[in-house]
Amino acid sequence: MPDVQFADPARCTIFAHMLKSVIARSAPHDRFATIVITISGVSTTIEFVGERIVLREGIAARYDAALESDAATLASLARGGSLIVAWLRGRLRLRGNPLRLLPLLPLLRPRGPDKRP
Repeated sequence: MPDVQFADPARCTIFAHMLKSVIARSAPHDRFATIVITISGVSTTIEFVGERIVLREGIAARYDAALESDAATLASLARGGSLIVAWLRGRLRLRGNPLRLLPLLPLLRPRGPDKRP
């Protein structure tokens, strides 16, 4: 499991805490990228640095890629909605190199119920 940290815990939003929880369970590690996610006007920068993931409030001066949407669209994607349809309808905006967003794909893939006995 990757080590997910806050750069400045005193400035973290509720969205950043939710994002940390999801990333800790789902995100791949051993990646190097700086990604900005803006959901309903709240921005968080995610820095993937090997097995460490650092969350910073706001938009980094330099980033590889950015994803912007609203909370309803993000919830729809997490439930299995189409990324392409959301993008074509203008509900999801991408900037920078979209290939750098690949570490986030597991976050958008719906997880089924545990199949443990």
